[in-house]
Amino acid sequence: SFSLLPLILLLCLSAQAVDRSNFKTCDQSAFCKRQRELKPGQSPYRALLDTLELSDSRLTLQLINDNNKVRLLLELYRLQGNITRVKINELKPLKPRYEVPDVLLSDPITEALSVVAQDENSLVLSLGGKDQRLIVSAQPFRLDIVEGPQVLMSLNSRGLLAFEHLRARKDTISQKISSTVGSMWDSLKKEEDKPGMWEETFKSHTDSKPNGPSSISLDFSLPGVEHVYGIPEHTVFGKILDFVQVSSEVPQTDVRWISESGLIDVFIMLGPKPADVFIQYASLTGTQTHRKRKCHPFSCCSLSGPQTTFHSKTHARSDKEITCGFFLNDNFVYQQKATADGLILRSGGVQRPFVLTRAFFAGSQRYGAVWTGDNAAEWGHLKISIPMCLSLGLVGISFCGADVGGFFKHPSAELLVRWYQAGAYQPFFRAHAHIDTPRREPWLFGSENTALIRESIRQRYALLPYWYQLFYNTHRTGQPVMRPLWVEYPDDVATFSIEDEYLIGKDLLVHPVTDEGATGVTAYLPGKGEVWYDVHTFQKHDGDQSLYIPVTMSSIPVFQRGGSIICRKDRVRRSSSCMENDPYTLYVALSSQGSAEGELYIDDFHTFSFEEAKQFVHRHLSFSANTLSSRNLAPDSQFSTASWIEKIVIFGGSQPSSVTLKNADGTESALEFEFDSTLAVLTLRKPGVNAAADWTVVLR
Repeated sequence: SFSLLPLILLLCLSAQAVDRSNFKTCDQSAFCKRQRELKPGQSPYRALLDTLELSDSRLTLQLINDNNKVRLLLELYRLQGNITRVKINELKPLKPRYEVPDVLLSDPITEALSVVAQDENSLVLSLGGKDQRLIVSAQPFRLDIVEGPQVLMSLNSRGLLAFEHLRARKDTISQKISSTVGSMWDSLKKEEDKPGMWEETFKSHTDSKPNGPSSISLDFSLPGVEHVYGIPEHTVFGKILDFVQVSSEVPQTDVRWISESGLIDVFIMLGPKPADVFIQYASLTGTQTHRKRKCHPFSCCSLSGPQTTFHSKTHARSDKEITCGFFLNDNFVYQQKATADGLILRSGGVQRPFVLTRAFFAGSQRYGAVWTGDNAAEWGHLKISIPMCLSLGLVGISFCGADVGGFFKHPSAELLVRWYQAGAYQPFFRAHAHIDTPRREPWLFGSENTALIRESIRQRYALLPYWYQLFYNTHRTGQPVMRPLWVEYPDDVATFSIEDEYLIGKDLLVHPVTDEGATGVTAYLPGKGEVWYDVHTFQKHDGDQSLYIPVTMSSIPVFQRGGSIICRKDRVRRSSSCMENDPYTLYVALSSQGSAEGELYIDDFHTFSFEEAKQFVHRHLSFSANTLSSRNLAPDSQFSTASWIEKIVIFGGSQPSSVTLKNADGTESALEFEFDSTLAVLTLRKPGVNAAADWTVVLR
């Protein structure tokens, strides 16, 4: 990936647009241009199998570039949890090459590799379960990961491995190269310097490169794969549907990654399921921080301008709200980490911090939330916010959102309403704008639009218990909060390319309206044999179909999966603080088999006591055989809550003759209920049980 320098954007207030000429293209960046000039073909790299060394933790062997005789060191690791690590560095660099620090939680636990076959041109290693093998081909060098007869991934199959070795400038080479490597002179003389290797100029800025050229690249081929996900716009990426001979002709996707410097260090997570990959990735880089109640977005504030200045040291140190501050510095991981650590220290290690950044890297999820940067009040920017946050969620950064309404320019009333409706169903929800844009508070767009915006915010707040439970789960497991449909339906090819709708957890499907003047959207409801319920009308729809949905300006197409139970707080309050002890409403969406399950999670919403002292409530809710029950998922935890169950709404059932509540102490009581026969919705009123208690409701 490219290393991006912070750029000062000169904004024309009349147009409020970014000057694209301030951004380098690949052709204007010397290392990228050199890498792009490399064409697929025979790789000059050869594996020297006679240099193989095998230990309990790794396998090493040397690679040689037959064009210049420079040697590289290949390191192969089998890591705990079905992960393979491939590392390539210079064998004897002039100086240590840059290696990204502080990303991994710790040194990964290794497992022994074993050689199962070897001949003069190849080496076969066992990767553990399910007949997984790593094949090292010597000439040309190539790696193949296979499972039985199936090739899962190939490295350098197109011959695009390129590793620019560190070197001394030719005008000082006699002084810079010692006698021990002087034999390299003949080969180095043949490699002519190209423009931009030692310095290059972009506009008025000249960038010197005392270390010289050091770019790297490696290609990956994925036989049988037609869809890849999360490839950023500016990455070198080529999707080529050619055909390779494996057991039969299959489509193949080819991807190439390049970097201006550093070394090659690749972690290949072999799953096999998406949930397994998230766990594997989280074991390397960590999980998303568990958010605190005061930072339940929505937030209308911005701390990026002059209003962030404090005029009193006492105020800056004592204002508790600053623990929910935003952080906009572009120096990425370290300042975000330092800010989070500082907030924790200021509270004596008690309070969870909230730190927001737009510059981040692998592992940034450990320190806080992100937003997608300075977007514009354009329909295209609303639309692209969905795949942006979906991609980030897949790499562990679940707490993601976009500036509602767009940072630059002035949104129309329609765009602003649609953006609030979409943002209300994204993990991070904030309205934010440039200081010179016209005011855009929700009450400035007419009473009708104000009411629409208010309703979307109320829907957001009602679902805070569900969001909070999802964040607790992603903190534990690394599963993304906002996820593509294929994460839950990996065998449904129809979900692979869908980017205009998504799942919140596994139980809510959202299809925001992102087109101007739209009168309808087409949503795909996955799952053969499953059912989905419109959360606004309770209408039931079968899964495994594309459904056309007429929309008005009040429409936010959202569906609850049949077989799920979602906890909400439906009382309208001024803030989440006022909601802390409010009662819950359980929305029980029955599957085709008449069952459902879900979770309820509660803690103090502020501190680390949920981890350090097991101060939380975690309940499993299940409906089966006309019985709804709540049981404790964490019997060792100790926490009390004043919240209780106010209402239970069951979709897709039939009318009972009676409803009985059974408490943990054995007492029973009859519950009042209403049944809507048209929608098949049963409403149970005021069970009145504590949210942390065991209880059972029986329908007869």
